[in-house]
Amino acid sequence: MKRSLLVAPILLLAAVGCSASGSEPSGRVVTSQQSIQGGQADPDHLYVLGMYMQVGKYGGAMCSGTLIAPNLVLTARHCIAPSLGSTDYVVCGQSGFGSPYSGNNVYVTDDISVSQQSDWYQGADVRVPDAGNDTCGYDVALVILKDSLPIAPAVPRIDQEVQPGEAYSAIGYGSTGSGYGGSRMILSNLTVQCAGETCPSYSGVQSTEWGGDTGVCSGDSGGPALDKDSKVIGVVSRGLQGCESPTYGAVWVWRDWIIQTALEAAEKGGYEPPFWALSGKSDPEEPPVDPGGGAAGASSNDPQGAACTGSQDCASGYVCYSPTGSTTDGYCTATCDANTACAGGLSCDANGICLAPSNGADAGSNGGGCTVAYGDERGPVKPVPWIVGLGVAGLAVLRRRRRR
Repeated sequence: MKRSLLVAPILLLAAVGCSASGSEPSGRVVTSQQSIQGGQADPDHLYVLGMYMQVGKYGGAMCSGTLIAPNLVLTARHCIAPSLGSTDYVVCGQSGFGSPYSGNNVYVTDDISVSQQSDWYQGADVRVPDAGNDTCGYDVALVILKDSLPIAPAVPRIDQEVQPGEAYSAIGYGSTGSGYGGSRMILSNLTVQCAGETCPSYSGVQSTEWGGDTGVCSGDSGGPALDKDSKVIGVVSRGLQGCESPTYGAVWVWRDWIIQTALEAAEKGGYEPPFWALSGKSDPEEPPVDPGGGAAGASSNDPQGAACTGSQDCASGYVCYSPTGSTTDGYCTATCDANTACAGGLSCDANGICLAPSNGADAGSNGGGCTVAYGDERGPVKPVPWIVGLGVAGLAVLRRRRRR
């Protein structure tokens, strides 16, 4: 059931959805020159991306997004579609979305600081929910990229509801006040205030959303809320003036839609779907354990399955793999290629390491797995969007720098 906003006007926390489709951004946009309030720069969590949307001929806007599969980005719908009605405020039940922009107009980067000199990946397709069109309750979107990113994606928590009182971190790219450009930021130790029907009616928070703590400002749209295990539990949508009371789209509500799109993205990208898209669970299956405490088939003389915190702990020809990206549950596994097959019924994944077929996760790039061997244990990041005036020349730079 839709809830109407009865009290304070709510602001979209991005700039993209504030212009008419196919035209230069118009109208006054409520923005802020500050990034996540009280946050700090974070070089970790590379899967939180800066996202640029080319809008019209002379301008565009920045948002944030989260890589949840090698070529799939979770973001806010108002980052990739025009908002109908007022460009300043959201009125639940009255503020809707227009048709999404072309996926070719979307570019993402994992650079810690965004600029025209960043390395950009271009979008290919955009997906939005079919269930509704209201800004309140349906402010989520998925972007399928033309190419996969060579970094470990985040894992969406699709099998557990958000609970009031639960701790989370907000992350994304914030405006630095230099015109365009921002850096990944993180604000931790936040608390979920309410979820779905537990939220007061005057808040405007819908059954598909949850209410957050504080610190999320204009420009943070599309960025993630991460739980204590760094799983994605929310997508930044909107909030009150003063960076207070942000509203997040609830990831678990969109489970079936996210899984369906992830399977489509995997087919387009030519890789095995992430484990969560195959199992419907946000925790991967644990590797078989033998009575001695190691992975099945492992022995004191067998390097396969030996516990590790980094590849320096593994024998030559083996790397340390963690299903969760942590250093506490890693185990050694063999490397492989077209000429070197995996033993013991394991399969060679896209990154050249041997994993159990039932796992369904590719280390470092699929399903949230992380090969510690890459020495790239980077963590979460912060979200933020802002109007930029790159124009046609700027877009040309973005296209030239797109990785292939």
